[in-house]
Amino acid sequence: MYILSSNKSEHIKSIYENHTGRERGYFYLNRYGIPIKKKDDKNNIVTIPGLILINNKYREILIIEGKKFSNLNQGLKEINNFDLIENLHVKKEYSEYDTSRGVVT
Repeated sequence: MYILSSNKSEHIKSIYENHTGRERGYFYLNRYGIPIKKKDDKNNIVTIPGLILINNKYREILIIEGKKFSNLNQGLKEINNFDLIENLHVKKEYSEYDTSRGVVT
């Protein structure tokens, strides 16, 4: 997925990358990163995707989970759990953008 985020057009940029491991990534607004908490204020677990891209030309946010093809069904289930990160960060900061979710194999 890193290749996907680095081979982008001038209108598309990464605003979140999860490099796995224990450390949480940062949600980027301009040049400054906001840490993504493991839980929200109500103690709900914030499930994070592998990558979030912003397309400024078409005013859309792409929330992407990466899986091996053999785990595609698991990824399709997991993208349903991105409501918190979408509502706490994406829609809060980019309310005028459309959002979509998908799985990359």
